[in-house]
Amino acid sequence: MRKGLTTASAKGFACCLALRVSLSVTPLQETWTGSSSLSLDTPGGLPVSASALKRRLASRADESLLRSLVAVFWRPMVNAAAFKLASDLLRYLPPMLLARLLLCLGSTTCALPELYALAFALPLTALAQALLVNQYFWLALRTGVLLRGALTATVCERALAYRRRDACCDG
Repeated sequence: MRKGLTTASAKGFACCLALRVSLSVTPLQETWTGSSSLSLDTPGGLPVSASALKRRLASRADESLLRSLVAVFWRPMVNAAAFKLASDLLRYLPPMLLARLLLCLGSTTCALPELYALAFALPLTALAQALLVNQYFWLALRTGVLLRGALTATVCERALAYRRRDACCDG
């Protein structure tokens, strides 16, 4: 006859499973430098960002969660903002180039190389703007995914710590 799971054995199983999952998720090579920012090109991705947030929260217990998130993820956010700013500034360049091209076409004083340069610069600015917007979206979405994963990992780890503490105190 098979014996059913009791509450104590279910708690023990959950603790063992959580420990096994946390060990298997840990990256083989963590390239954290100890600074308060996260580089997005580090191998490991989410476990690195989650451990960076964990260390930041552990080292500064009185700091708010928002301040810790900004301290860990400030570098990718600044990079994304720089791409967005450059893209927005490039938005104003094609109308000026087009106005200059139309002025040159209406007058006989403009040289032929200037006309070719203006005609060549118009599609180049559109291409550069599209590339910058795509880089902005990629960085913003990647940072958002890493931030959400780090928050989820932190919340789950704290909940697991409370469960372990309650399991030790109850049993």
